[in-house]
Amino acid sequence: MGCIHNQPASERFETVNGIIIEGDASRVLATLRRIKNSMLVWEAVGYERFHPEEDWIFETKSGRSCPRCLSLNGRVYPGDEVARIFPNHVPMSPTEVSARLHRNCGCRLRWINIKEMLQSRLHRESSVVR
Repeated sequence: MGCIHNQPASERFETVNGIIIEGDASRVLATLRRIKNSMLVWEAVGYERFHPEEDWIFETKSGRSCPRCLSLNGRVYPGDEVARIFPNHVPMSPTEVSARLHRNCGCRLRWINIKEMLQSRLHRESSVVR
């Protein structure tokens, strides 16, 4: 993109998690640095998993699921209910947990509204800092 009348070119950048950042290159870079710093702080202080605003979807293991797991496939749970309903869950990544409903269970829960949650949290934190 070029500059018009000495105005910096506006860029549109989408992060891996779907957050869209718009502005000139310095604004995009500053926003990415702020996101990175926030995530480092969250990691250092221990981002508490399973907030009520989070949405987690139950997904069965392709082709080899028991009737109990099949009945839950596609069901969405609020974050604060996941640990209660799936007490044996095991974290696999920040956005995915193994359900562990029974022995050899390969089903998982995946955080599906991460984009909205990250944007909301970053917005709240930036308004507190300013």
